[in-house]
Amino acid sequence: MALRAPTVGNDLERYIEQFSSAQYFDVGDSRTEAGYVVFLKILHFFGLGKRGFIVVVSFIVSGSFSWFFYKFSKNLAFTFLMHVLVGLFAFSLTGIRQSLAVSLTLFAFYFAVRNQIIYFIGIVILAFTFHSSALIFMPIYFLVKYKLNNYKKIFLVICIGFFLAFANQYLVSSLGFLSTEKYSNSYLENSKASGLNILPIIFQFCLVFSVVIIWQIKNIKLMNIDANDLIFTFLSFLSVIFVMMAINLSIISRFSFYFTPYICVLIPNSIEYFDRKDTKRILQILVCLIGSLFFYMANSNGVLKIDNYEFDNDIF
Repeated sequence: MALRAPTVGNDLERYIEQFSSAQYFDVGDSRTEAGYVVFLKILHFFGLGKRGFIVVVSFIVSGSFSWFFYKFSKNLAFTFLMHVLVGLFAFSLTGIRQSLAVSLTLFAFYFAVRNQIIYFIGIVILAFTFHSSALIFMPIYFLVKYKLNNYKKIFLVICIGFFLAFANQYLVSSLGFLSTEKYSNSYLENSKASGLNILPIIFQFCLVFSVVIIWQIKNIKLMNIDANDLIFTFLSFLSVIFVMMAINLSIISRFSFYFTPYICVLIPNSIEYFDRKDTKRILQILVCLIGSLFFYMANSNGVLKIDNYEFDNDIF
């Protein structure tokens, strides 16, 4: 990530140009969130150039995901592979600000699990200053810590799904409030026109519901499922819900990125419930084959500009 050419990722060159002129930005500039502007100014203060900017961002994003996966995954290597297959790695090459915000929410989740609400709120607010869509993560604390039994939590997630589905238009209208100026005008219009690739919907839907199938095959009762895995399931369902809502307005898919990391952990952890190694291996190969096909079909059109990955010649 850190050594890639500026042409890798359809927004990277724009971010580099923004970084180069960040010293002239006003922190209160309505076009960019204040936290991200301060972040750029700090990098400028330490005299970092465009390569330093890419290296620091890559280190923060990769380091955060690596820490999170190490903390919660029962199969680290397979989780990193899922990170690539579900599109998070590709997104991190182009969506710099939101990738930083998503990375911060991973730490917020950790503090939610540990029942440290002050740290949770503080980190989510910090993520909000990098990308305003991070505010969607704030209610997750109550989903994680609210004392409901597992069946009631599942019912709650279903209710959230129906509410979001019916509130789709109101959510779209609120994007002007939750987003900065560039989102509330031309970007919003372009999003309406562009729609969304159906592949992520099918792939995420199949992945998350395969977990339910695994539990049925193993005859695992909800009360016997690892508490974190059950939380990952709820959050994964939210990712699918937001991706499905984005059919009519692709910008809503931005919200799903805050919940997609939990799919990367949920799938490997769910496969680990099988006792036989050969069964685990077959399931892993099956997920890899389907995921690789999805990754190829989703990125071969060059929309994200990662299909022609190359290193920066200036480094060598």
